[in-house]
Amino acid sequence: MWPFSLIRSSFSRDVLSLTLGTIVAQALLVLAIPLLTRLYSPEDFGVYASFGAITFSFAGIVCWCYELAIVLPERDEDAISILWAAILIALGMSTFTLGLVAVFRGAITKYLEIPEPTLLWFIPVTVLASGIYQALNYWSTRKKRFKSLAVSRISRSVASVGTQAGVGALMAGGTFFLILGRVIGQVVASIVLSAQVYRKDGRLMWHGVNRGEVRRQAIRYKNFPVYSMPLTFMNTFSRELPKLLFVLCFSNYVLGLYALCSEVLVMPMVWLGSSIAQVFFPRANEEQRGGNLSKLTERIFGKLFVFAFVPMLLFMVSAPDIFSVLFGEEWRVAGNYAQWLAPCFFFQFISSPLAQIFYVFEKQKTLLLWNTLFLFSRALAIAVGASIRQPVVSIILFAAVGVVAYILLASLIFRLTGSRLRNCRREVWDILGGLPIVGGLIMARRVWGGNSLVGSAMFCGCVLLFAAVLAARICVRRIGFLQKVEA
Repeated sequence: MWPFSLIRSSFSRDVLSLTLGTIVAQALLVLAIPLLTRLYSPEDFGVYASFGAITFSFAGIVCWCYELAIVLPERDEDAISILWAAILIALGMSTFTLGLVAVFRGAITKYLEIPEPTLLWFIPVTVLASGIYQALNYWSTRKKRFKSLAVSRISRSVASVGTQAGVGALMAGGTFFLILGRVIGQVVASIVLSAQVYRKDGRLMWHGVNRGEVRRQAIRYKNFPVYSMPLTFMNTFSRELPKLLFVLCFSNYVLGLYALCSEVLVMPMVWLGSSIAQVFFPRANEEQRGGNLSKLTERIFGKLFVFAFVPMLLFMVSAPDIFSVLFGEEWRVAGNYAQWLAPCFFFQFISSPLAQIFYVFEKQKTLLLWNTLFLFSRALAIAVGASIRQPVVSIILFAAVGVVAYILLASLIFRLTGSRLRNCRREVWDILGGLPIVGGLIMARRVWGGNSLVGSAMFCGCVLLFAAVLAARICVRRIGFLQKVEA
C-alpha cells in the first residue's frame, strides 16, 4: 500500500509529500559535500558563498512578494492574474540586475575578491530563474501539487551536484564550476516545474487572464510589495549579510569555512522548515477562520522542537571532529563555528516556519520591525569581532543575537495566536526532563574522551541512544512526527 494512504490527515500528507522530496534533494547536496570539499578549496567556497549572497538577496524580492498572494484568492482566475504579475515583475527585476552588473562589475569584483568578473553575468540569469520558480512554486502550493514541487527540487539538486562534482572533477575544480552548478540547478528546476504547471494549467494560464485583470489584482494585493517585500529583503539580507561581511572584514578563506558550516547546518533546516511553512501557510489561513489556529501552532511548534533537538546537541559538542572526518582536517575550524551556531540554528528552525502567521493576521509591519532590528543587531555583532580581527568573536556574538531574536519571534507568534507553551506536545517536556542526562554525557566526554575522535564517537553514540529511548516513548504513545494533526 502506498505509504501516504496510511496517513489520515491531509495536512500531514501534504507535509510528507513535500518534505520527502526536500529531504531527498537536500540529501544529495549534503552527501556531495565531502567530495566537493576535496575538489574545491575554502577560498573557492568563499567566492561561491559571495555569489550566492548576492543572488539570494535579489531572488528573495524578485517577484516583489506577489508570489505569497497567489494562495489567497478564492477564484483561480484571480490567482493566475497574480501569477502573471509576479512573472512579469521577475523579468523586470532580472533586467535591473543585468544593468547593475554592467555598471558595478568592477567594484563588486574588487571588494568581494571575485577572481573572474565574468561570473557576475550569471546573476541576472539566476535571479530570473528563481523568480519564475517562486511564482510557480506558490501556484503549485495553491493547487496542492506538492509532488510536483518535490520532483522539481530533486531535479535542481541532481543538476547542481552533477555539474559541481562531475564537471569539477574532470576539470580539476575551480570556482567557475561551483557557481555554474548553482545556476544550472536553478534553471533546470524552473524548467521542470514550468513543464508540469503548463501540462495541467496551460489553458487557464493563456486564456484565463487579461492585462486589466493583472493590474487590478496587483493593486488589490499591494500590501505585499509595500510591506512584505521590505521585510523579506531584511530577512534574506540578514541571513546573507554575514557572508558579505566576512569577506569584506576578513577573507574568502574565513568566508569559505563559514559557508561550509552554513551548508551543513543551515540549509537542511531551512529547506525542511520552508516545506513545513509552505504547507502551514494555507492551512493556518483556514484554521484562523475556524478558531483553531492556536492548537495547530502548538502542535507544529512541539514537533519542530523534538525534531531539531538531537542534531543540535550533536553539533554543539562534536562538530569539530565530525567536520574533520567528513570534510578533511582543513575544515575543522568550520566545525568550531558550527558548535557556536548550533543553538541559533535550532531556534531558527522551530520559529521561522511559524512566521507565516504574521501574513495570516496581516501583521507584516510587526515582522518588518523584527527583521530590521535583527539585521542591525547581526551587523553590529559581526562588526565587533571584525574590529579586533577575531572571526570567532563575530561568530559567538552572531549566534547569541540569533538565539535572542528567534526566542522573541516565537514569543510574538504565541502571543498573536493565543498559544501557550505548556500546551505543546509532551515530547518537549520529555526532552527538557532529559537534560540532566545529557549534561552528564557532556561531562563524561570531557573527563574521559577529551577532544579525541574516540570521545566524540562515544558521545554521539550515547546521544543517539538517548534519542532512540525518546523515540520509543513517543511511539508507545502513538504519536508520530507527521501524524495526529487533524485535517
